[in-house]
Amino acid sequence: MASDLYSQIRNSRGSLERMVARLPGFQGYLDRQARRQADRLIRDHLATAIS
Repeated sequence: MASDLYSQIRNSRGSLERMVARLPGFQGYLDRQARRQADRLIRDHLATAIS
């Protein structure tokens, strides 16, 4: 599930983000942001489901 969500977030990048991701050093930064966003979405979903 997390892997699917992460790939969906990566695939939804705009053209500017895709261009910036080609620059050295920025791809890792953008990937880290995508992983954090996927993690936040999963945590929020679980918190809503529990409460």
